[in-house]
Amino acid sequence: AFNNIKYLFSLVNDDISQSPLSSLRESIEKYKNPDYFSDQFKENINSANQLFLTWLKCVNEEDGELILKNVENNLLCDFGVLSIAKNDPKFDLHGYHNGAVWPLLTELLIGSAFNYGDINLGIKAVDILSKNIGMQCEARINEIIQMDGRPVGCPDQAWSIAMLPYIMEK
Repeated sequence: AFNNIKYLFSLVNDDISQSPLSSLRESIEKYKNPDYFSDQFKENINSANQLFLTWLKCVNEEDGELILKNVENNLLCDFGVLSIAKNDPKFDLHGYHNGAVWPLLTELLIGSAFNYGDINLGIKAVDILSKNIGMQCEARINEIIQMDGRPVGCPDQAWSIAMLPYIMEK
């Protein structure tokens, strides 16, 4: 996405294009902490949303590796990527936005790991995701899975299924 934005601005004028791109980079930097990129500007939350930066390749190699290391160490559990890190004060074992595993986030981790050359992490996440297929409904992926492994929510989440071709291409 970042490269697409950069390309669109370059069609207008190279001098003009640098300002919005610099602003975007500066905006992203405001969320950077020593170990991860925060979910919100004024509230320091270690959530899986930082995976969008690596999936869209909006950060450099060093920051991409920082995000992937954080996700692997603090957000990845036996059933996939948690919505919020298990060591974050906002974490809730039975929460929806603040604790549950969303297979979509696990899929974002897979794409992100491959984007930044961490093949082992990508394969590890594929293995975890494969265990989630058919938990509640044959050949389907649930909307969310609680950290204890209990599938809840929609038993056939469209965006999780739709991400699979992208992952196979990567």
